[in-house]
Amino acid sequence: MSEVSGYWIRLAGRVGAGALAGERSHVPLDAALGRLLGCRWIWWAPDPLSAWTAVFSALAGDGERRLVYAVGAPPWLECAAAGFPTLRGAEVDACEVNRELTHGDVLILEHRHGLPVAPGTAPDDALILEDATAAVGGAVGNRPVGSLGRAAVIALGVPPFTRSTGALVATPDGHSAGRLFGQPMLTRVEQVNDTAIIADVAGVEEWVAECRAVAAIYDSVWRGAGLPIRPVEPVGEITPTFVEYLIAVPDPDALSHSLAGEGIETRRPLNDRLRGLLSGPSQDELPRAREFYSHVLQLPSHPGLDFEEVLAVADAVVRHVRAG
Repeated sequence: MSEVSGYWIRLAGRVGAGALAGERSHVPLDAALGRLLGCRWIWWAPDPLSAWTAVFSALAGDGERRLVYAVGAPPWLECAAAGFPTLRGAEVDACEVNRELTHGDVLILEHRHGLPVAPGTAPDDALILEDATAAVGGAVGNRPVGSLGRAAVIALGVPPFTRSTGALVATPDGHSAGRLFGQPMLTRVEQVNDTAIIADVAGVEEWVAECRAVAAIYDSVWRGAGLPIRPVEPVGEITPTFVEYLIAVPDPDALSHSLAGEGIETRRPLNDRLRGLLSGPSQDELPRAREFYSHVLQLPSHPGLDFEEVLAVADAVVRHVRAG
């Protein structure tokens, strides 16, 4: 198989999609990002912690609020929130973050695995924010990820923004834009002359299309095969990016071990903190999250994989599932 690295099986020389880092899009960066995210106001920050700090700082004058976010939220989100004592953290089930909000809540929609989360019903004074990186290119109804709440943070340096550094803060909301304007850790994106960000933005649509093509090949193999393999799919009006391809199987750890014996890297989508939460004393409070993560395995889904390689991975999965 090809080179194995991180979440993806990568092909040497073909690990990305879209424009090369030195190329310039003929569309200005702010306009290209605005179309992609459905947001009129966009800033750049040097890192995700600075981006979230700026967002929470803009909310700091609202009085005490309850911060609700998914289990296993990234550390920079929690570190930023810790600096604002008016935000009281309260973790919720990762599979139930579209719950109904109460007055004053701040909900972080943490889009995971290329699957956007639809915001639940909320009173007028509740705020919805997005940790949007993993699902850029997806949508809920006709609303693209990035425009589902008051503001969104997109971390760079990870798929599909693999060449860039820092983080983006975007908002479709004029009131929120006014609060964010002038935050010292933010730079208006039209003032950022970074060819890597320009190249990443230009390549997002191609990246998403190729990831969906990989997913379609996998889906065609499982369909009608009568095997205990269930693709993890979105529901309702959600359009995924399929940047990651997930299946639910009875014993994902055993399957992952068997595939590793053939040089195929897979990943359990669990960080150490999430593992601890789901196996610790709080496990009974997180039933749907525990059920979800107990059976999920991520298969190689990099857009650089060709048709034969994806079929080879799928064939290996089928053989080991049948043998198990």
